[in-house]
Amino acid sequence: MVRYVSIKDNENLAKSESAECRKKKEGEDRFGGIAIRDAAMNGEKREKKKRVVKTRSDPLTFLKLSQDAVARRAAEYRDRHQHEEALQLKTVAFQEKQAEIQLQVAQMMASAVLAMAKAVEKFNN
Repeated sequence: MVRYVSIKDNENLAKSESAECRKKKEGEDRFGGIAIRDAAMNGEKREKKKRVVKTRSDPLTFLKLSQDAVARRAAEYRDRHQHEEALQLKTVAFQEKQAEIQLQVAQMMASAVLAMAKAVEKFNN
């Protein structure tokens, strides 16, 4: 039984020592945190908060802004549509020009082949 009591005394002693160590560490951390906070506060300049004036929007302003937005979207759509049409017209014109050039090349090749055929015929005769 004596042994049991002595073990209990050791456990209580260990618990009290760990509690003291924990309290000491908490105190050091608290003082350290206070020192860090004080250093940070002294290093920073406090600025006054800017006041924000809240304006109350009236329905007329909202209607005007919504109409402006709708008009702007319509103008953007119209501009985009016109740009696409212009690109399509340029593409069609380019394709027509390419077709004309290909036709001219084909005609020149045909005339060159005919000229070669005539030259070969004269050479053979």
